Amino acid sequence: MPFPIVLAVIVFLAAAIAASSLFIVAQQTNAIVERFGKFHSVREAGLNIKIPIIDRIVKRMSLRISQLDVEVETKTEDNVFLSINVSVQFQVLPDLVKDQQFPFCPEPL
Repeated sequence: MPFPIVLAVIVFLAAAIAASSLFIVAQQTNAIVERFGKFHSVREAGLNIKIPIIDRIVKRMSLRISQLDVEVETKTEDNVFLSINVSVQFQVLPDLVKDQQFPFCPEPL
């Protein structure tokens, strides 16, 4: 192969590796990074760098207030069944993101 083609392939591969090492984390979101399958760090909003192939983003956690609506059925002492709608608002605290249990659920239970 001629030298310019080899050089073009090398430049293309280097650009692809450099592009895969950069990632953006949105506002009010944290990204959890694993290195070789083990927790490594929590990355905050902005432009971040990771090592391609070695590091991977496991989960992006929203720090916004979320609401979970659950319908609960219960039986009273006098054998009457009630259906109650319960709404719970929750928020992940930025300091406690790394304490979340693995594996992450894609949606709240």
